[in-house]
Amino acid sequence: MQEQFPAITSLLDLLEVTAGHERDAPAGINRWLYRGQAHGTRSLIASAGRLPRWDLSQSSSPNPDLDVFRAWRLRASFYERSIPPNDWEALAVAAHHGLATRLLDWSLNPLVALFFAVTDAGFEAPERDGALYVFRVNRVIDPEKAALDQVDEVAVFFPAGHTHRVIRQRGAFTYHPEPARPLEEAAAPGQLQRYTVPCAAKCDLRKQLDRVGINFEMLFPDLEGFSQHLNWITASSRRDQIEAESAD
Repeated sequence: MQEQFPAITSLLDLLEVTAGHERDAPAGINRWLYRGQAHGTRSLIASAGRLPRWDLSQSSSPNPDLDVFRAWRLRASFYERSIPPNDWEALAVAAHHGLATRLLDWSLNPLVALFFAVTDAGFEAPERDGALYVFRVNRVIDPEKAALDQVDEVAVFFPAGHTHRVIRQRGAFTYHPEPARPLEEAAAPGQLQRYTVPCAAKCDLRKQLDRVGINFEMLFPDLEGFSQHLNWITASSRRDQIEAESAD
């Protein structure tokens, strides 16, 4: 169950949202996760749940998506030698490289989450409202003890950080044993909060985030991230120029 809250139109709004979240938490304890979506109307569903539904009556396994992951593990080391031996860490690497899994991306940093809420594809001005989700951590997975098919409720997995992106983005995951079930339905009362990010505020919010160092180049520390950041600077500058000329 999710709760609907007011819109976020500035970084000050975001600070007000998060001000009380960690105030009483001991050092090193994370009680809240943050997720931004540029298309705010999309449900919170793990990527394995967004694939066409499995017909379990025709399957020899109750968890065919986990069978796909295990097949991925058998061949993944051919492409990447440093696949972690732990199933949970390997699942995080698989998700990072595009495999549909039971994991849903979150961040411990609300600024990072807001960046993804305001970053639409393409160079045109955003036309859709985004959303910032806040999720309270109730159950944490111990990757050394839990098996992938033995977690029976939505829980949080904190990866060790086998990629630079996970580290930069302060990444975490929710694990969804029923991947097609939206988190909006699975969450406990008061566990999930939703804040609208209006499309009209996205461009300015992205500039504010860039001023505090949250941009493609920082979050994606490779040539792709650097290139995307330069593309955004170019498009943003041109858009500002066009608006200035129109005002004249």
